Amino acid sequence: MSATHNPFAVAGDVVLVTGAAKGMGRLYALRAAREGAATVLFWSPMPSCRK
Repeated sequence: MSATHNPFAVAGDVVLVTGAAKGMGRLYALRAAREGAATVLFWSPMPSCRK
């Protein structure tokens, strides 16, 4: 294993994110997509999630 290996790297992986409408789920989804992961999002259609 090289010294630069990152066990949390997601580039090229598929990442499933629940609660992606807001808060931490949204941040995780944005970060995974920015880092090159195929990002699948799940969220609730409840009105409170649209804020």
